[in-house]
Amino acid sequence: MFDYNEYVYEVYVHKSFSNAAKSLFVSQPSLSNIVKKVEDDLGVVLFDRKSNPIQLTEAGKIYIDAIEKVMELEKITSENLKKLTDSKQNIFTLCGSTYFCTQVFPEIIEKYSDIDPELKIAIIEIGTGEIDDFLKFNLADLGVCVENLNPKLFNSKVWFNEELILAVPKSNSINDDLLEFALSYEDITNLDNVSQEKCVDLKLFQNENFIFLKEGNDLHDRAMNICYEYGFRPNILIYMDQLQTSYDIAKSGKGIVFIRDRIVKQDKFNDSLLYYKLKSDNAKRSVNLFYLKNKVFSDKEKEFIKYLKSFQL
Repeated sequence: MFDYNEYVYEVYVHKSFSNAAKSLFVSQPSLSNIVKKVEDDLGVVLFDRKSNPIQLTEAGKIYIDAIEKVMELEKITSENLKKLTDSKQNIFTLCGSTYFCTQVFPEIIEKYSDIDPELKIAIIEIGTGEIDDFLKFNLADLGVCVENLNPKLFNSKVWFNEELILAVPKSNSINDDLLEFALSYEDITNLDNVSQEKCVDLKLFQNENFIFLKEGNDLHDRAMNICYEYGFRPNILIYMDQLQTSYDIAKSGKGIVFIRDRIVKQDKFNDSLLYYKLKSDNAKRSVNLFYLKNKVFSDKEKEFIKYLKSFQL
């Protein structure tokens, strides 16, 4: 069916038989005959030759869509086969948000380099909304995020579970009557064992200023839903792109932020904030590893992924 797909595709791209023929270095009559043969074999007309420039028929749109899928599959297959046969090890690329690229990946890569110093690993810091494109176009091999990417395109694996807690500047006087609910560092490292009775009533903070991530981010939606569960719409002082930056602003005393527990665990000696547990299903979420469904990994890369999945954060 696709024996002459490059000829048909060039006509589609140039919307002209003459320009396509020049691009293919064939005569226009020869190109016209080839396309006509394809149409005869398929029993459909692919191009409306009466229009100017030439346009696809409905059948032509279906055929071109199929050609593009075949071309993309050929490209990915070629890249994957090259990766398996190339004597030089390719760079394995991880992508994720600022938090993972600055707080998580470097430690993992450093420790793994002692296990396999030959595997070269790169990090790309991007917004969560860009991860699917970076994986789809082979700009990265593995992505980490909490959002759910298209299951038709990507395989996913839960890496770890985390919990969102409330971080409040210690200087805020609202803490004075809530100290019994404040979490210790030991509590934060073992949140599953903290009783529900110690969860703070979030509605007490309804008149305070919050720092939120921008719309479209999973944490923005979860934080908003938690506030709605407690019956109020938060006063949002500022919207940020990155959670780590939001946390730093909260540490400076500028507002309250919903934060992932692991950020606090890694900031053990910070004493500028008090933390509170939240009673909400929206406060619990999973962090997932994603990769393209037809992605082929070398043996070295498979070993690294296996190590990554088992790494204790």
